Amino acid sequence: MTQNRPIKFRAYIKNINKMVEVNEINWDEKGNISSIGYPSQTKYVNHYLEFDPNNVILMQYTGYKDMRGKEVYEGDIVKYYNDIYQVKWIWVGFYIRSIQGGFDELATTENLIEVIGNIYEKPELLENKKEKLCQ
Repeated sequence: MTQNRPIKFRAYIKNINKMVEVNEINWDEKGNISSIGYPSQTKYVNHYLEFDPNNVILMQYTGYKDMRGKEVYEGDIVKYYNDIYQVKWIWVGFYIRSIQGGFDELATTENLIEVIGNIYEKPELLENKKEKLCQ
């Protein structure tokens, strides 16, 4: 990964079950996130949503892309060889972590992984993962 990766976020909005690209983050005078902005279907129009950590989950772009060129975000579920992993921030970097507890540094697996979902829209991919892979 290059040192100057773009800082980008996406957000999962629980009450409408929707993943959105975040193009604006607003803070209050105490330094807390107060709202996020995301593009609407109409060109040049944004939606603004009050930030509620119980309803809005922010995920950061890792700076990596999968084998098909799709951007990899924290919270993504990836296929790596014949196993399923979750992209996580661990210690000082992004890693892929298996359900069994094993993990690999994302930087060493970037060209070998495929994003197949995320933990919010497709949590079932982490359950019974061996059965899902064989289908």
